Amino acid sequence: MLLPPEKTVSSLINSGSGTLQTLVTQAMELKQLNELLQQYVSEELAPHCKVVGFEQGCLTLATSNGNYATLLRYQVSELLSALRREPNFCGLGSIKVQVSAVSAPLVKKPEEKVERAISVEASNSLLSAAEGIENPAIKEALEKLAGK
Repeated sequence: MLLPPEKTVSSLINSGSGTLQTLVTQAMELKQLNELLQQYVSEELAPHCKVVGFEQGCLTLATSNGNYATLLRYQVSELLSALRREPNFCGLGSIKVQVSAVSAPLVKKPEEKVERAISVEASNSLLSAAEGIENPAIKEALEKLAGK
């Protein structure tokens, strides 16, 4: 039985057709859509809602509880009008609002800083992987993890 050749992290991320590359691309697109959405929802609502999908002209938004979902539903027609003017939302036909129990609450709580150390070998491996990465965000994250 032949085993597949070893692949480096950088080759997996930089390959144009891999599942990992697809996930990275989708995550970056969702991040951009979330940043755009935050410009159009009320200040009260912004920390409690996020884009969880945009497929076949339907934008799916998640809120941390039913109260915020109701507030967001009141803004749907205004959001549709505003977002349709944005290039990222061309083809937007509808907005679906759901309560997301998995990620509730969506408001980030301040985290306590916990210092964690990794071995020198692990740090060197992360730095080595970062050298071959073309995506600047992933490269920076790996370098940060390595403690550089």
